[in-house]
Amino acid sequence: MKFQKKMFKLVVVIFLVIISLAWLYFLATEVPNLIPGLKQHEELSKFPSSIEDLKAITQVLSQTLIDDQIGFSYVLTLFTSAYLFKQTFAIPGSVFLNLLAGAIFGLSLGFPLTCFLTACGATLCYLLAKFAGRNAASR
Repeated sequence: MKFQKKMFKLVVVIFLVIISLAWLYFLATEVPNLIPGLKQHEELSKFPSSIEDLKAITQVLSQTLIDDQIGFSYVLTLFTSAYLFKQTFAIPGSVFLNLLAGAIFGLSLGFPLTCFLTACGATLCYLLAKFAGRNAASR
């Protein structure tokens, strides 16, 4: 009985990771094809790993997307999804997302947004750890 319970929890966690990755993949690869003028930018196809990458992404996003309501909604959805994914599964690299939020949305929206998303992501990480790792931590 205990083995079945452990396997169920493992399957649920793996399922959550796969669903989250599929959602991010869909947002990053399929949705840009629906937004005019976005397909030709190679900078948007990778996650920023340096300040130069961050500057390039910020320039493209501010020139092509942020002025448009559909583009702003897309950027906000993609940013929120990526931030929650990184926080929920405790993946390092959120500092680049914090900088990206400030560069794209400005201080007045970027700071409260990252504070809220950090709290939500940490809560989800806690709930996931409580669900899947309570017995392992108590041993």
